[in-house]
Amino acid sequence: MPWSPSGVPILLRRLWTRLRTLATVGIGIALCSWVPVAMAGEGEDMEVSPVNTSISVMLLGSIGFQMLLFYLVNWSDRDIKRYSWQVISQTISIFCAVLLFQAFN
Repeated sequence: MPWSPSGVPILLRRLWTRLRTLATVGIGIALCSWVPVAMAGEGEDMEVSPVNTSISVMLLGSIGFQMLLFYLVNWSDRDIKRYSWQVISQTISIFCAVLLFQAFN
């Protein structure tokens, strides 16, 4: 793995740059989803409940997380792909273990 002059691996720097770009896109999508609500509220009294806001944020967050997973799994570097699949596999294993433990307990 090549090293940059600052001591941070170039691979990690590239990963940070791509993740920062993906986060910026996610924030842009979230802001664009609230623009119609803000514009509709100008002429009429439109009340947005905290439940609706939390549901929309969770929906956008889950979509953004899935985009991140697809982005990491389809990365050009083999190490990032391998570690992404390992983390996904370990996470699924933990969830299955907890569900089986609760089912038999």
